[in-house]
Amino acid sequence: MIDFAFLADTFLKLSAALPVTLGLFISAFICGGVLALGILALRMSRWRVLSGFARGYILVFRGSPLLIQLFLIYYGLGSLA
Repeated sequence: MIDFAFLADTFLKLSAALPVTLGLFISAFICGGVLALGILALRMSRWRVLSGFARGYILVFRGSPLLIQLFLIYYGLGSLA
């Protein structure tokens, strides 16, 4: 049998976290868009150094799996501190 009281309590707890989740989503979306526009500007630059940096950045992040990137950021940066 379904416990509707438990479901309602769980739904209320989850809905209380919705503003934080939406805030994280919106801030990540905006930061990612700003970073993408910056990399795009570097990539379209006439200066070879800036364009090369953008090419390298794109090559590394598009050429490696996301899970490996997360491990490197999480464990790699944590070991430097």
